[in-house]
Amino acid sequence: MNSIILSGGLSGLQSVLVQNWIGPVFLIIIAGLSVKFMMQRQFRELAGFLVIGAIVGVLIYGTDTLFGETGLLTKIASGFANLISPESTGTGGVGNFINLFGLFK
Repeated sequence: MNSIILSGGLSGLQSVLVQNWIGPVFLIIIAGLSVKFMMQRQFRELAGFLVIGAIVGVLIYGTDTLFGETGLLTKIASGFANLISPESTGTGGVGNFINLFGLFK
């Protein structure tokens, strides 16, 4: 396992942790609490718990897709960073604004 972590860096460590530890523990907790809610006939709580569980599951299993180097949220953040004009960074200009007119070309 040490060779996997050293050769893969933090990305490899994250992958190993999610696949071997965090993912299975997450699924066991979701399944156990879902059975508890069904046995006690708490269907509203079960629905809310499953929605929150689905959101957390996407964050756990989709970390690379969302926050990775080519991730969706990373691309969105860099796109907004590119929209900021030099005037808004405090390097000069009249006022602070975000140049949105470049989007409408």
